[in-house]
Amino acid sequence: MAQVYSNAAFTVVAGRSTDSRKSFITNNLESPKRPLPCQLPIDTSNESGTLVIDLPRSGGIGPVSTRGWCFQERLSSRRSVIFGEEQIVFMCVAELAYENGRSVTNKLRPKFLQPSASTAPYQEPQALKEQTLRDWYLVVNTFSECRLSNPHDIFAAIMALAQPVARVLKSRYLAGVWECDLVRGLLWRPCHHFQTGPNGKIPVTRPKPTRFTKGSGPVVRAPSWSWAAVEGPVAQEALNPARMARHRDPSFARIRPKHLNPEKWSLDAQCAVDALHMPTCELELIGHMVKAVVLQALVSDFIKSKPNVRKFGSPHKHRVLLADEITTRKEAEEDEPWGHVVAIGFFDVLEERNGVDNVWCLPVVQDRGLMLKRSSGGKFSRIGWYLPEKGDWPSGQDEVEICLC
Repeated sequence: MAQVYSNAAFTVVAGRSTDSRKSFITNNLESPKRPLPCQLPIDTSNESGTLVIDLPRSGGIGPVSTRGWCFQERLSSRRSVIFGEEQIVFMCVAELAYENGRSVTNKLRPKFLQPSASTAPYQEPQALKEQTLRDWYLVVNTFSECRLSNPHDIFAAIMALAQPVARVLKSRYLAGVWECDLVRGLLWRPCHHFQTGPNGKIPVTRPKPTRFTKGSGPVVRAPSWSWAAVEGPVAQEALNPARMARHRDPSFARIRPKHLNPEKWSLDAQCAVDALHMPTCELELIGHMVKAVVLQALVSDFIKSKPNVRKFGSPHKHRVLLADEITTRKEAEEDEPWGHVVAIGFFDVLEERNGVDNVWCLPVVQDRGLMLKRSSGGKFSRIGWYLPEKGDWPSGQDEVEICLC
Protein backbone atom coordinates (compact mmCIF):
# COMPACT_ATOMS: atom_id res chain seq x y z
CA MET A 1 0.00 0.00 0.00
CA ALA A 2 2.84 2.38 0.81
CA GLN A 3 4.25 2.01 -2.71
CA VAL A 4 0.84 2.38 -4.35
CA TYR A 5 0.18 5.80 -2.86
CA SER A 6 3.76 7.10 -2.71
CA ASN A 7 4.37 6.24 -6.38
CA ALA A 8 1.07 7.64 -7.66
CA ALA A 9 1.17 10.80 -9.79
CA PHE A 10 -1.56 12.16 -7.54
CA THR A 11 -4.32 10.88 -5.29
CA VAL A 12 -7.94 11.98 -5.37
CA VAL A 13 -9.21 12.33 -1.80
CA ALA A 14 -12.99 12.23 -1.39
CA GLY A 15 -12.72 14.13 1.88
CA ARG A 16 -16.30 15.34 2.02
CA SER A 17 -17.83 11.89 1.52
CA THR A 18 -19.04 9.99 4.58
CA ASP A 19 -19.21 6.67 2.72
CA SER A 20 -17.56 5.08 -0.31
CA ARG A 21 -21.01 4.52 -1.80
CA LYS A 22 -21.78 8.24 -1.80
CA SER A 23 -20.76 10.93 -4.25
CA PHE A 24 -18.11 13.52 -3.49
CA ILE A 25 -18.47 15.69 -6.60
CA THR A 26 -21.73 17.06 -5.27
CA ASN A 27 -20.95 18.66 -1.93
CA ASN A 28 -23.57 17.48 0.54
CA LEU A 29 -21.72 19.02 3.48
CA GLU A 30 -21.97 22.61 2.30
CA SER A 31 -24.84 24.45 3.91
CA PRO A 32 -27.75 25.16 1.54
CA LYS A 33 -28.38 28.39 3.49
CA ARG A 34 -24.99 29.85 2.62
CA PRO A 35 -25.52 33.29 1.00
CA LEU A 36 -24.32 33.85 -2.54
CA PRO A 37 -21.06 35.76 -3.09
CA CYS A 38 -21.34 39.50 -3.56
CA GLN A 39 -19.91 40.77 -6.87
CA LEU A 40 -18.75 44.38 -6.92
CA PRO A 41 -17.41 46.20 -10.00
CA ILE A 42 -13.90 47.53 -9.51
CA ASP A 43 -14.80 50.73 -11.40
CA THR A 44 -17.46 52.03 -13.75
CA SER A 45 -15.80 50.61 -16.84
CA ASN A 46 -16.50 47.13 -18.12
CA GLU A 47 -12.81 46.31 -18.59
CA SER A 48 -11.53 46.11 -15.01
CA GLY A 49 -13.57 43.13 -13.93
CA THR A 50 -15.33 42.59 -10.64
CA LEU A 51 -14.38 41.91 -7.04
CA VAL A 52 -16.07 38.87 -5.49
CA ILE A 53 -16.63 39.00 -1.71
CA ASP A 54 -17.66 35.81 0.05
CA LEU A 55 -17.84 34.42 3.57
CA PRO A 56 -14.76 32.46 4.72
CA ARG A 57 -14.84 28.84 3.64
CA SER A 58 -13.72 25.97 5.82
CA GLY A 59 -10.37 24.41 5.00
CA GLY A 60 -11.39 21.15 6.66
CA ILE A 61 -10.94 17.91 4.74
CA GLY A 62 -14.16 16.34 5.96
CA PRO A 63 -15.16 12.93 7.33
CA VAL A 64 -12.28 11.10 5.65
CA SER A 65 -9.88 12.76 8.11
CA THR A 66 -11.43 10.69 10.91
CA ARG A 67 -10.88 7.30 9.25
CA GLY A 68 -7.87 5.28 10.31
CA TRP A 69 -7.10 3.52 7.04
CA CYS A 70 -7.25 6.78 5.07
CA PHE A 71 -4.66 8.40 7.34
CA GLN A 72 -1.59 6.61 5.96
CA GLU A 73 -2.94 6.81 2.42
CA ARG A 74 -3.22 10.57 2.69
CA LEU A 75 0.25 11.07 4.19
CA SER A 76 1.95 8.64 1.80
CA SER A 77 0.66 10.46 -1.28
CA ARG A 78 3.10 12.97 -2.77
CA ARG A 79 0.33 14.98 -4.43
CA SER A 80 -3.36 15.00 -3.61
CA VAL A 81 -6.46 16.73 -4.92
CA ILE A 82 -8.78 16.91 -1.93
CA PHE A 83 -12.50 17.50 -2.28
CA GLY A 84 -12.88 19.09 1.14
CA GLU A 85 -15.79 20.29 3.22
CA GLU A 86 -16.25 23.59 1.41
CA GLN A 87 -13.47 23.82 -1.17
CA ILE A 88 -11.01 21.86 -3.25
CA VAL A 89 -7.44 21.68 -1.93
CA PHE A 90 -4.21 20.72 -3.69
CA MET A 91 -1.65 19.18 -1.35
CA CYS A 92 1.94 18.30 -2.21
CA VAL A 93 4.97 17.57 -0.05
CA ALA A 94 5.69 21.29 0.32
CA GLU A 95 2.36 23.06 0.75
CA LEU A 96 -1.42 23.08 0.67
CA ALA A 97 -3.08 25.38 -1.88
CA TYR A 98 -6.75 26.14 -1.28
CA GLU A 99 -9.40 27.03 -3.79
CA ASN A 100 -9.92 30.43 -2.15
CA GLY A 101 -6.30 31.43 -2.84
CA ARG A 102 -4.88 30.62 0.59
CA SER A 103 -1.60 28.71 0.70
CA VAL A 104 0.14 27.21 3.74
CA THR A 105 3.20 25.07 4.37
CA ASN A 106 2.46 21.35 4.58
CA LYS A 107 3.33 20.46 8.16
CA LEU A 108 1.35 17.23 8.08
CA ARG A 109 3.81 15.17 6.06
CA PRO A 110 6.68 13.85 8.22
CA LYS A 111 10.24 14.12 6.96
CA PHE A 112 10.80 10.37 7.22
CA LEU A 113 8.54 9.95 4.18
CA GLN A 114 11.04 11.78 1.99
CA PRO A 115 12.76 9.25 -0.34
CA SER A 116 16.23 10.21 0.91
CA ALA A 117 15.41 10.21 4.62
CA SER A 118 17.17 6.94 5.44
CA THR A 119 20.29 7.71 3.40
CA ALA A 120 20.80 11.44 4.00
CA PRO A 121 24.62 11.80 4.26
CA TYR A 122 24.48 15.44 5.25
CA GLN A 123 22.61 14.92 8.51
CA GLU A 124 24.25 13.79 11.74
CA PRO A 125 22.86 10.31 12.61
CA GLN A 126 21.68 11.24 16.11
CA ALA A 127 19.90 14.35 14.83
CA LEU A 128 18.22 12.31 12.09
CA LYS A 129 17.10 9.72 14.64
CA GLU A 130 15.63 12.33 16.97
CA GLN A 131 13.84 14.12 14.13
CA THR A 132 12.38 10.81 12.97
CA LEU A 133 11.19 9.88 16.45
CA ARG A 134 9.68 13.32 16.95
CA ASP A 135 7.79 13.03 13.68
CA TRP A 136 6.68 9.49 14.55
CA TYR A 137 5.21 10.51 17.89
CA LEU A 138 3.30 13.35 16.23
CA VAL A 139 2.00 10.88 13.63
CA VAL A 140 0.81 8.52 16.38
CA ASN A 141 -0.92 11.41 18.13
CA THR A 142 -2.91 12.28 15.00
CA PHE A 143 -3.55 8.64 14.09
CA SER A 144 -4.96 7.93 17.55
CA GLU A 145 -7.73 10.45 16.83
CA CYS A 146 -8.97 8.34 13.90
CA ARG A 147 -11.49 5.51 13.98
CA LEU A 148 -11.24 1.96 12.69
CA SER A 149 -14.18 -0.24 11.74
CA ASN A 150 -12.11 -3.24 12.81
CA PRO A 151 -10.08 -2.38 15.93
CA HIS A 152 -7.65 -5.21 15.16
CA ASP A 153 -6.42 -3.22 12.13
CA ILE A 154 -4.53 -0.81 14.39
CA PHE A 155 -1.05 -1.87 13.18
CA ALA A 156 -1.98 -2.64 9.58
CA ALA A 157 -3.51 0.82 9.18
CA ILE A 158 -0.25 2.56 10.10
CA MET A 159 2.22 0.06 8.60
CA ALA A 160 2.95 2.23 5.55
CA LEU A 161 4.24 4.93 7.92
CA ALA A 162 6.11 2.59 10.26
CA GLN A 163 8.12 0.95 7.46
CA PRO A 164 10.12 4.06 6.44
CA VAL A 165 10.73 4.84 10.13
CA ALA A 166 12.20 1.36 10.56
CA ARG A 167 14.63 2.03 7.70
CA VAL A 168 15.89 5.16 9.46
CA LEU A 169 16.00 3.86 13.03
CA LYS A 170 17.08 0.29 12.22
CA SER A 171 15.23 -0.76 15.34
CA ARG A 172 12.72 -3.44 16.29
CA TYR A 173 9.07 -2.40 16.29
CA LEU A 174 7.43 -3.74 19.44
CA ALA A 175 3.65 -3.34 19.16
CA GLY A 176 3.86 0.27 18.02
CA VAL A 177 6.87 1.25 20.17
CA TRP A 178 10.44 1.45 18.86
CA GLU A 179 12.86 -0.63 20.91
CA CYS A 180 15.66 1.93 20.51
CA ASP A 181 13.46 4.52 22.27
CA LEU A 182 11.41 2.23 24.48
CA VAL A 183 11.84 4.21 27.70
CA ARG A 184 10.24 7.28 26.16
CA GLY A 185 7.82 5.14 24.16
CA LEU A 186 6.29 3.80 27.37
CA LEU A 187 5.43 7.31 28.55
CA TRP A 188 2.41 7.96 26.32
CA ARG A 189 -0.58 9.59 28.00
CA PRO A 190 -4.25 9.98 27.12
CA CYS A 191 -4.79 13.56 25.93
CA HIS A 192 -7.80 13.65 28.25
CA HIS A 193 -5.39 13.82 31.19
CA PHE A 194 -3.54 17.01 30.34
CA GLN A 195 -4.98 18.85 27.33
CA THR A 196 -7.80 21.40 27.31
CA GLY A 197 -8.52 21.43 23.55
CA PRO A 198 -10.87 19.15 21.59
CA ASN A 199 -8.75 16.04 22.22
CA GLY A 200 -8.82 16.76 25.94
CA LYS A 201 -12.57 16.22 25.95
CA ILE A 202 -12.38 12.65 24.64
CA PRO A 203 -11.57 10.01 27.30
CA VAL A 204 -9.87 6.88 26.05
CA THR A 205 -11.49 3.46 26.33
CA ARG A 206 -10.51 -0.11 25.72
CA PRO A 207 -11.24 -1.22 22.12
CA LYS A 208 -14.85 -2.29 21.73
CA PRO A 209 -16.23 -5.14 19.60
CA THR A 210 -17.66 -4.28 16.19
CA ARG A 211 -19.35 -6.30 13.49
CA PHE A 212 -15.88 -7.10 12.15
CA THR A 213 -14.64 -8.70 15.38
CA LYS A 214 -15.39 -12.17 16.66
CA GLY A 215 -17.53 -12.48 19.77
CA SER A 216 -18.68 -9.76 22.14
CA GLY A 217 -15.91 -9.96 24.73
CA PRO A 218 -13.03 -7.53 25.28
CA VAL A 219 -10.91 -6.71 22.24
CA VAL A 220 -7.21 -7.24 22.98
CA ARG A 221 -5.17 -5.85 20.10
CA ALA A 222 -1.94 -4.80 21.84
CA PRO A 223 -0.05 -5.31 25.11
CA SER A 224 -1.13 -3.01 27.94
CA TRP A 225 2.04 -0.89 27.77
CA SER A 226 1.46 0.10 24.12
CA TRP A 227 -0.50 3.18 23.06
CA ALA A 228 -2.45 0.83 20.78
CA ALA A 229 -4.04 -0.85 23.83
CA VAL A 230 -6.58 1.98 24.10
CA GLU A 231 -8.94 3.82 21.75
CA GLY A 232 -8.90 7.59 21.71
CA PRO A 233 -6.41 10.47 21.47
CA VAL A 234 -3.04 9.82 23.09
CA ALA A 235 0.18 11.83 22.99
CA GLN A 236 3.79 11.46 23.93
CA GLU A 237 5.37 13.63 26.57
CA ALA A 238 6.82 17.00 25.59
CA LEU A 239 9.11 16.81 22.56
CA ASN A 240 10.94 20.07 23.19
CA PRO A 241 14.77 20.14 22.99
CA ALA A 242 15.23 20.36 26.77
CA ARG A 243 13.15 17.25 27.40
CA MET A 244 14.84 15.33 24.61
CA ALA A 245 18.23 16.28 26.02
CA ARG A 246 17.25 14.77 29.38
CA HIS A 247 16.40 11.49 27.66
CA ARG A 248 19.90 11.42 26.17
CA ASP A 249 21.30 11.38 29.72
CA PRO A 250 21.69 7.69 30.72
CA SER A 251 21.01 8.54 34.39
CA PHE A 252 17.55 9.90 33.56
CA ALA A 253 16.08 6.44 32.91
CA ARG A 254 15.08 4.30 35.89
CA ILE A 255 14.63 1.03 33.99
CA ARG A 256 16.96 -1.07 31.85
CA PRO A 257 16.59 -4.19 29.70
CA LYS A 258 17.11 -7.57 31.31
CA HIS A 259 18.83 -9.08 28.27
CA LEU A 260 22.20 -7.73 27.14
CA ASN A 261 24.71 -8.49 24.35
CA PRO A 262 22.75 -7.68 22.30
CA GLU A 263 20.50 -5.39 24.31
CA LYS A 264 16.88 -6.54 24.10
CA TRP A 265 13.78 -5.42 25.95
CA SER A 266 11.80 -8.40 24.68
CA LEU A 267 12.52 -11.88 23.37
CA ASP A 268 9.26 -11.91 21.42
CA ALA A 269 10.02 -12.87 17.82
CA GLN A 270 6.51 -12.17 16.51
CA CYS A 271 6.72 -8.38 16.73
CA ALA A 272 7.88 -6.71 13.52
CA VAL A 273 7.11 -3.69 11.40
CA ASP A 274 5.36 -5.96 8.88
CA ALA A 275 3.24 -7.77 11.47
CA LEU A 276 -0.48 -7.15 11.00
CA HIS A 277 -1.44 -8.22 14.52
CA MET A 278 0.56 -7.89 17.76
CA PRO A 279 -1.89 -8.54 20.61
CA THR A 280 0.80 -9.82 22.97
CA CYS A 281 4.41 -8.89 23.64
CA GLU A 282 6.19 -9.26 26.96
CA LEU A 283 8.86 -6.80 28.06
CA GLU A 284 11.53 -8.10 30.42
CA LEU A 285 13.24 -5.33 32.32
CA ILE A 286 14.99 -4.44 35.54
CA GLY A 287 13.78 -1.60 37.73
CA HIS A 288 12.44 -0.53 41.09
CA MET A 289 8.91 -1.49 42.09
CA VAL A 290 6.91 -0.21 45.03
CA LYS A 291 3.34 -0.81 46.12
CA ALA A 292 1.20 2.27 46.74
CA VAL A 293 -2.18 2.84 48.35
CA VAL A 294 -4.91 4.61 46.38
CA LEU A 295 -6.32 7.26 48.72
CA GLN A 296 -9.95 8.34 48.80
CA ALA A 297 -9.05 11.98 49.42
CA LEU A 298 -9.76 14.41 46.58
CA VAL A 299 -6.87 15.46 44.38
CA SER A 300 -8.40 18.94 44.18
CA ASP A 301 -8.03 19.38 47.96
CA PHE A 302 -4.40 18.36 47.76
CA ILE A 303 -3.70 20.77 44.91
CA LYS A 304 -5.34 23.65 46.80
CA SER A 305 -3.01 23.06 49.73
CA LYS A 306 0.04 22.93 47.46
CA PRO A 307 0.26 26.10 45.35
CA ASN A 308 3.40 24.85 43.61
CA VAL A 309 1.79 21.62 42.42
CA ARG A 310 1.22 21.52 38.68
CA LYS A 311 -2.38 22.13 37.60
CA PHE A 312 -4.01 19.72 35.16
CA GLY A 313 -6.82 20.13 32.67
CA SER A 314 -8.14 16.62 33.24
CA PRO A 315 -11.28 15.87 35.24
CA HIS A 316 -10.69 14.97 38.88
CA LYS A 317 -12.31 11.55 38.45
CA HIS A 318 -9.31 10.25 36.45
CA ARG A 319 -6.81 11.32 39.11
CA VAL A 320 -5.96 9.77 42.44
CA LEU A 321 -3.56 10.42 45.27
CA LEU A 322 -1.04 7.70 46.02
CA ALA A 323 0.58 7.00 49.40
CA ASP A 324 3.52 4.78 50.20
CA GLU A 325 2.21 1.58 51.74
CA ILE A 326 4.71 1.74 54.60
CA THR A 327 3.88 5.32 55.56
CA THR A 328 0.87 5.62 57.84
CA ARG A 329 -1.43 8.61 57.82
CA LYS A 330 -0.88 9.11 61.55
CA GLU A 331 2.87 9.42 61.10
CA ALA A 332 2.40 11.88 58.25
CA GLU A 333 -0.04 14.13 60.09
CA GLU A 334 2.45 14.78 62.86
CA ASP A 335 4.50 16.97 60.52
CA GLU A 336 2.28 17.72 57.53
CA PRO A 337 -1.36 16.87 56.73
CA TRP A 338 -0.48 15.69 53.23
CA GLY A 339 2.90 14.25 54.10
CA HIS A 340 1.84 10.72 53.24
CA VAL A 341 1.09 11.63 49.59
CA VAL A 342 3.93 10.47 47.36
CA ALA A 343 2.43 10.80 43.86
CA ILE A 344 -0.56 11.79 41.74
CA GLY A 345 -1.80 8.89 39.65
CA PHE A 346 -3.83 8.88 36.43
CA PHE A 347 -5.91 5.88 35.36
CA ASP A 348 -5.86 5.43 31.58
CA VAL A 349 -9.46 4.17 31.50
CA LEU A 350 -11.86 5.57 34.07
CA GLU A 351 -13.81 2.34 34.59
CA GLU A 352 -10.62 0.55 35.63
CA ARG A 353 -10.32 2.73 38.71
CA ASN A 354 -13.34 1.09 40.34
CA GLY A 355 -12.45 -1.16 43.25
CA VAL A 356 -8.70 -0.52 43.05
CA ASP A 357 -7.18 0.08 46.49
CA ASN A 358 -3.53 -0.59 45.65
CA VAL A 359 -1.32 -0.19 42.60
CA TRP A 360 2.26 -1.04 41.79
CA CYS A 361 4.41 1.92 40.74
CA LEU A 362 7.31 1.56 38.32
CA PRO A 363 9.55 4.62 37.91
CA VAL A 364 10.43 4.84 34.21
CA VAL A 365 12.36 8.12 34.32
CA GLN A 366 13.25 10.41 37.21
CA ASP A 367 10.02 12.39 37.11
CA ARG A 368 7.44 9.96 35.70
CA GLY A 369 6.38 6.34 35.98
CA LEU A 370 3.70 3.76 35.26
CA MET A 371 0.89 2.46 37.46
CA LEU A 372 0.62 -1.30 37.15
CA LYS A 373 -1.54 -4.14 38.35
CA ARG A 374 -0.17 -7.57 39.16
CA SER A 375 -1.64 -10.79 37.81
CA SER A 376 -1.81 -14.07 39.66
CA GLY A 377 1.19 -15.26 37.66
CA GLY A 378 3.39 -12.42 38.90
CA LYS A 379 3.37 -10.46 35.64
CA PHE A 380 2.33 -6.81 35.42
CA SER A 381 0.13 -4.78 33.10
CA ARG A 382 -0.31 -1.04 32.73
CA ILE A 383 -3.40 0.71 34.10
CA GLY A 384 -2.10 4.28 34.15
CA TRP A 385 0.81 6.58 34.89
CA TYR A 386 1.91 8.81 37.76
CA LEU A 387 3.88 11.91 38.68
CA PRO A 388 5.90 11.69 41.91
CA GLU A 389 5.32 14.42 44.48
CA LYS A 390 8.44 13.51 46.41
CA GLY A 391 11.57 13.66 44.33
CA ASP A 392 13.29 10.77 46.12
CA TRP A 393 10.31 8.39 45.91
CA PRO A 394 10.65 5.52 45.71
CA SER A 395 14.04 5.29 47.41
CA GLY A 396 15.87 2.44 49.04
CA GLN A 397 14.20 -0.19 46.87
CA ASP A 398 16.25 -3.04 45.46
CA GLU A 399 16.17 -3.65 41.73
CA VAL A 400 13.92 -6.49 40.63
CA GLU A 401 13.16 -8.29 37.39
CA ILE A 402 9.80 -7.26 35.93
CA CYS A 403 7.70 -8.83 33.18
CA LEU A 404 5.39 -6.25 31.62
CA CYS A 405 2.68 -7.61 29.36
